[in-house]
Amino acid sequence: MHFERIIFWNMPEQILDEVVKHAFDELKNVLSSGNIVREIKTNKLGKQIRYNNFPGMADNPVTHVRPHGKDASDTSPLPVTDKLTGLNSYTKQCFWLNNSYVGSIIGLTKKKTKK
Repeated sequence: MHFERIIFWNMPEQILDEVVKHAFDELKNVLSSGNIVREIKTNKLGKQIRYNNFPGMADNPVTHVRPHGKDASDTSPLPVTDKLTGLNSYTKQCFWLNNSYVGSIIGLTKKKTKK
């Protein structure tokens, strides 16, 4: 794969106002309720893996929340204590665009530029 051209693109306001805002509101509810960590599992190597209640790719057609810190120790304070773990901070997270959404934008862009 290689780039043929660069284009500038803005997310439509309707998507931002409805779909992305829904994911933001869902994350805000999870954080304010203290239901951040859903479960903790131990892998074969004995390392504990935390599974959270943040919006995932299956929850929203446009965006999801993923880790963004440099490692597990790169944390931010939580607004309330997590109910399951009792932690007051959590690994830094950020919103990401779903690959399927980006693919649909690129696909639409290619069709428009070929005309």
